[in-house]
Formats: sequence, structure tokens, C-alpha cells
Amino acid sequence: MASDVFFSVPDGIEEAVDAGIEAVAAAGADDIGQIDFGLTDETRAELRDQALEEALANADDEARYIAENRNVTITGTKSVSTRNVDVVAATADRSYMTEADDDAAAGPSTDIDSGPARVTASVDAVYGFENTD
Repeated sequence: MASDVFFSVPDGIEEAVDAGIEAVAAAGADDIGQIDFGLTDETRAELRDQALEEALANADDEARYIAENRNVTITGTKSVSTRNVDVVAATADRSYMTEADDDAAAGPSTDIDSGPARVTASVDAVYGFENTD
């Protein structure tokens, strides 16, 4: 069972990133190609736990469905293992040209195209069943 949890970047972050890019460019950088956004350890742990909880709930739901469909009873969980538990921070790709490269009056472009942070978790769960007959 797999579960994906998406985390949105807070409002206003683009303006803060723009200001940082402008400061780096003013210090002499003429090529800025990518910015990676990180998550605090606490946020990473919370999102990881949420993804695992959802993956386990999905596994339980599927086991209940199978039990009902096959007219058997779940006797318990035999084993559970996790795989692909991952937190990937958002990345912003952008092309940046300094004022010297572009029209000086127009200034540099600060468009940011960012994606969401992605949190994934997969669990393999083995359940015991017994006939209800």
C-alpha cells in the first residue's frame, strides 16, 4: 500500500526567494539555475509519520475488503515492513540573467516555478485470516 502526502510551500515564500536571489545577483552572481527548499527536521518527521499512517490505513482498508469479499475474518497482522519512505523537498528552477545581459531598465527576471514537497511511504502488510464458516 502506498500513500503520498503533499506539502504546500507557505504564501509569501516566492517574495522571500526573490529577495535572496536579488541579493546574490547584486553580490556578483550571473547564473542562478536552481533553488532547493528544505523542511525542518520536525516537519519532515511529521509528514513522514502522516504518510506512514495513511499507508497503514490503506492496507487495513484493503484487508477488510478482502475479508468481506472472501467471507473470512481477519485474525491479526502477521508482519509489516516499510519501503520507499521518502521526503523530497521542493525545487525551484529558474533562468536568471543579470541586468547587464538584459535591458538594464527592465531588470532581471524573477519568475519562480516550484513544485510541492513530496512525501511517500509504502508498507507491505501480511494479515492472518480464518474461515467464518
